[in-house]
Formats: sequence, C-alpha cells, structure tokens
Amino acid sequence: MLEDDSDDFADMASLAAQYDADPVMAPLMHEARKSFVQTYLPGELSIRSLRLAQGLSQEALAQAIGSNQGHVSKIELGRIDPNQIHASTVKSLAKVLGRTADEILDLLHVGEDA
Repeated sequence: MLEDDSDDFADMASLAAQYDADPVMAPLMHEARKSFVQTYLPGELSIRSLRLAQGLSQEALAQAIGSNQGHVSKIELGRIDPNQIHASTVKSLAKVLGRTADEILDLLHVGEDA
C-alpha cells in the first residue's frame, strides 16, 4: 500500500510558492519550469506544457487569466467540461499561452470520446 503523500505535495507547493515570491529565486523557478518541459515533456502539447514552456506556475497563470490556481489545476487535469469553460477564459488562456482560442479549445477537448 502506498503512503499518502498529500502532505509532501502541499509542502512542495508551499516551497515553490515561496521561491516564486522571492525576487532572487523567482527567475530561477521560471527557467526551471521551462527546462522541465523541454526535458520531460518534449513534444507534448497540453495546457500544462504550454504553461510550463512559458515558465509560469499555475498561480501565475491563474492571475494572468483572472482565475485561481485550483481552477487552472482542474483545467489542466481535464476535470472541467470544456464546454463549461467561459469564452473569456479560453481567450485569456490563448493570449497568455501564445496560441489561438481554437487551439486552446482543441487542447481542452483532447481525450474526449468522439
């Protein structure tokens, strides 16, 4: 049986948030996210990979689109019906992530039954 690692993830998220808020560490976190996507997600095209390629945390993306981190997490994990995501959110995601709204919609619908 696997241990419950939720406390470890909470600690990691807290540490990342502290680094993101630190003027010295924030640029390093930005570059680490970009490096992560290049190293571990090469060729992946998803909301998450686009966010990481921009060097953004979920919190930073949430602020940029006028939302919250939990909402961004649910979008990335596909836990929100793409048809229920506001058009303004799709447009904001497109602008921040450097894609068209149609491209974002396509990514949101990946994995759905045809």
